Amino acid sequence: MQKRYPIFLNLSDKQVLIAGGGSACLEKLMGLSEIPCQIQIVSPEISPAVHEFISGKPNIHVILRTLVETDLEGKDLIFLATNNGKTNAEFRNLANQKGIWVNAVDDPVNCDFFSASQVKVGSIRFAISTEGNFAGISSLLRQILEELIPVEHADDFEALFEIRRQLKLRLSDPQKRKLALQSVIKQLRETYFQ
Repeated sequence: MQKRYPIFLNLSDKQVLIAGGGSACLEKLMGLSEIPCQIQIVSPEISPAVHEFISGKPNIHVILRTLVETDLEGKDLIFLATNNGKTNAEFRNLANQKGIWVNAVDDPVNCDFFSASQVKVGSIRFAISTEGNFAGISSLLRQILEELIPVEHADDFEALFEIRRQLKLRLSDPQKRKLALQSVIKQLRETYFQ
């Protein structure tokens, strides 16, 4: 099995293309909804759910026709949600020639990267991927993590992060800072987890 390197991409102000207008398109739109990027959807038709989702979102533009090579121009990232392996392979090849990364939904062979199911609690983010093999497992694991670390704890995590930021300002020596943080964690463990 090929090794993968997990990353979180900063797509702010980037140009994203989604080819296809069905449920896979909607899933990608939901994942991109908090990111201030420009999204272009190219598809002969879009589902009512996609139409409803994009209503009132000026950063999402729709072109109702089949995908053509010129649609790739100026794009930073591409999602192929076409349900057509031949089309996916063709456009991944064209995109790769232009240095653009591609995710072909449910088509791992034609992916440069895999999307992940996400759990977000404050500024903590977990990403779960089956490398395109079984999205249902990712979804189940996401639900388990959401139950283990409820959103209500986001402020607690942010408080810990603020403590660390303040320690960085007050303790310039990384070793002393590490010891201070370890002391806080040790006290939490002894008080609440034994």
